[in-house]
Amino acid sequence: MRILYVARHGQVGTSNDDEGAIAAALRLLDHDVCCVHESEVDSLGLPERPDLLLFHKWDDLSALVRLRRHWGYATPAVFWFFDLVDHPDPALANRCRVRRNWMERFTPHVDLGFCTDGDWVRRDTTGKLICLRQGADERVVGRGDRTIPALAPGSGTILLSGIYKGGTLRMSFINEMHARYGSRFRHVQQGIYGRDMADLVASTAVVVAPDGPSTDHYWSNRVYNACGFGAFLVHPYCTDLLMHYDDTEVVYYDSREGMHDIIERALAEPVRRRATADRALSRTLAEHLYRHRCMEMLRQIGERLAVV
Repeated sequence: MRILYVARHGQVGTSNDDEGAIAAALRLLDHDVCCVHESEVDSLGLPERPDLLLFHKWDDLSALVRLRRHWGYATPAVFWFFDLVDHPDPALANRCRVRRNWMERFTPHVDLGFCTDGDWVRRDTTGKLICLRQGADERVVGRGDRTIPALAPGSGTILLSGIYKGGTLRMSFINEMHARYGSRFRHVQQGIYGRDMADLVASTAVVVAPDGPSTDHYWSNRVYNACGFGAFLVHPYCTDLLMHYDDTEVVYYDSREGMHDIIERALAEPVRRRATADRALSRTLAEHLYRHRCMEMLRQIGERLAVV
């Protein structure tokens, strides 16, 4: 299949390179992938019709419509929208408004839309939206080197990776972790990705996920990144996530006090931590790489749109 993949390609070193991971996965599955940066679509002119148009948060609706009309709507167009679309937390109101608006604008102009926000998919009335999680980058998975000096300030044994301003629950969670654990807690907001993050995880006893804004049907892709680096992950209970990792692979908490108990026990039991992390890593390699997600995406496209 010839796939025109429009995205923010070339972000290596500035974020997790999800676009590169997806392009690599599609090529591993023997597809011909033409990667075009969102800012360069206009320079394409009117390209030869591909078998599939794939994009993420591309915001040029006029360019999308122009291409589809040029191809006579014979090429299926699908988006894969990462991240939370909507949430009641007032601190996320502006961000959610922008994302809802994007969905309202673009969904009528595609054949299918894949979303990581399972709650948004459950609210869909168009019949076009499908829940599809992200995955681990097959190019960088595996345990890191714990002998490499820490790449984040402090010498903590408890790690959280991700932004601070991700909602009121998340901010209060991070504040509480700093207050309770002091120098034992490290919060990395940005700047460490790929094998550098794998090395940081290797020098960390516990990786923790905050209790917001995850829900029973939404969680961050950092789950797959962390487990793909061999982390012992402590995560808020999410009903759907249990279908990806059971409680022998990821340790779930239903309250912050329960989480603190889990962390203290885990810090005292390195053998148990390693065994749990090993099982999560094995599950990631077997089921939760971007290659597996691309296989599922293409299966859904084939079944629903009769695309081979």
